[in-house]
Amino acid sequence: MMQLSAIGGHLTARTGIDDLMEDLFKALHSEETGLCQLNGGSPAVIPEVTELWRRSMAELVRNGKFDVLVGHYAHPGGDPAFIRALVRFLNERCGWNLAPENVAITQGGQMACFTLFNMLAGPCPGGGMREILFRCARIMWATSPSPCAGA
Repeated sequence: MMQLSAIGGHLTARTGIDDLMEDLFKALHSEETGLCQLNGGSPAVIPEVTELWRRSMAELVRNGKFDVLVGHYAHPGGDPAFIRALVRFLNERCGWNLAPENVAITQGGQMACFTLFNMLAGPCPGGGMREILFRCARIMWATSPSPCAGA
């Protein structure tokens, strides 16, 4: 077995999310009929959305941007044009006052949580320990005037 560094051991250790993802994978690839995947991390296969993705990919191939998308390094902080568009959307849709430096792009929700939690919680240089506490809240999406109200 390969000898790992301390951080290597930490990063390769079995976690609860590993168990959850394995369970979800097994369920998705089982012979079970009528199974509904209602987990938070796996998007549903919606034919209209799948078709939109296919058309978008075809457009990227047609206009020559596909090669850049899959073959070139992107800006380490995320695509600046995409971040500006996201900031504009969130500000207009939610009435926020974000700037591009308020936005971070990650490879997905799990990576975002891992990065954020490890940046903000845990042992501190001065010897203290910081924790992240989750407040339980009821968000009434259906009755909110906008998707961002109450969040």
